[in-house]
Amino acid sequence: MASFVIHTLAAEMLLKEIENQYRVSLSAENTKRFLLGNLIVDSLRLDMSIPEHLQGQELIDYKMELKRKNREEKISTHFRDPSKEENVLKLPEPDLFISKYSKLISQDISVLGYFFHLYTDRYFFSSLFPKTFISLKSDGTIATKEKESHTIRILKNNKEVSDSIFWTGTSPLSIYSDYTILNKILLEYFSTSFDPDILLEYARFSFNNPGIEEVDYFRIAEIVLKTKKFIDDSYKSSETELNVFDEVIVKKFIQEVVTSFLAEHSSLLLTYLPPIEKQLKKRKINMIFASNNKGKIREIKSIFQDEEIISLKEANVDIDVVEDADSFYGNALKKAKEIFELTNTAVIADDSGICIDAFDGWPGVLTHRFAGEEATEEERNIIMLDKVNTQDNKNAKVICNLVYYDGTDIVVGEGILKGTIVSPRGTNGFGFDPIFELESGKTLAELTSEEKNITSARYLAALDLKNKLGK
Repeated sequence: MASFVIHTLAAEMLLKEIENQYRVSLSAENTKRFLLGNLIVDSLRLDMSIPEHLQGQELIDYKMELKRKNREEKISTHFRDPSKEENVLKLPEPDLFISKYSKLISQDISVLGYFFHLYTDRYFFSSLFPKTFISLKSDGTIATKEKESHTIRILKNNKEVSDSIFWTGTSPLSIYSDYTILNKILLEYFSTSFDPDILLEYARFSFNNPGIEEVDYFRIAEIVLKTKKFIDDSYKSSETELNVFDEVIVKKFIQEVVTSFLAEHSSLLLTYLPPIEKQLKKRKINMIFASNNKGKIREIKSIFQDEEIISLKEANVDIDVVEDADSFYGNALKKAKEIFELTNTAVIADDSGICIDAFDGWPGVLTHRFAGEEATEEERNIIMLDKVNTQDNKNAKVICNLVYYDGTDIVVGEGILKGTIVSPRGTNGFGFDPIFELESGKTLAELTSEEKNITSARYLAALDLKNKLGK
């Protein structure tokens, strides 16, 4: 199944983020205990094997009965609310776990692993599933109760399949038919450090139950071996196309659940990190700058020297925001809001471009794509030069908008650099730098890096933003 692999990848990413954000170095033993605690949740006493001779309706009926028994056991192991078992989506209630076992977390990090498994499951069912399919009644309206569900509509292609086939069948449109391919895609995208030999040795001789009543900790070796099998099967699979899940949405899920967990449970982590490690000071992240461009980041940090600013990569954010607004401000604000929604951390985002007076500010927000997504910088510059050379007025401006957004306040800084479009000169630059001549007579590409850092429109926008923020 997909859950073993998804939980492993999410757990590994969370541990890395805990070390990065809290400036701790988790011991090898704590890492193993967390990973095993994260997996033990799925250890079932129920035998889920299926007799090979079953076919057709007998097979479907057998799977339905397994599903019923599995659900009964998961009410306990996954801390579900029995009163909500009639719902189409049956969600774990992590708060029920915390109310029962909060004191154990400070004593054993495997308990935190268990909690994170429940949180990931809930996020998977409440966030990923609704983006993947909807359950419909026989009259075509949305079903919220399991007994009402007649048909499943797969959102990526609008195909419909009966509820029983979707949840228990072997059809390509069954959700389970996608799981091996889903695992393969995620493993190739994120990679894993999962080492079954090391975990098995620890599981067999050192992994004790700290006091959780709902699962049998002695079954952990079985779960490690199952996880190894699912990973091996995924690597061997030659299939690459998902029939139910959307690949883009799935790839975002791991990062989203980790980011959400850290934002929602930072106080728990600070309180319950292992005693020696929790004494280390949490890294104070003030803002995320919406870029991975080292030059841009260096420029912003040089202005906001008293703030802890990190890049998208450092924030573990992998997002490609579509810049379809009609202004620099609109594009920057859109980026800032989308990243804030993922991280719950204040964001600074930018958008910039060149605006030519003779063409009413063209190319403006289209600066980087007016010649097509595949055009090179040189090709774009040639097109601009050809157009400008038909005009007497060759004046232009470079405009940059930096937008700060923290979920409530929106503050914009603007930098405007005036100049003229000329034949290309200089080698220390990119984009339109060689054809944009400043009032000093030098093109941006003729400036030294130091000169450019205190001249650029982005630098001016950063100063303006800092002043408005009172930083």
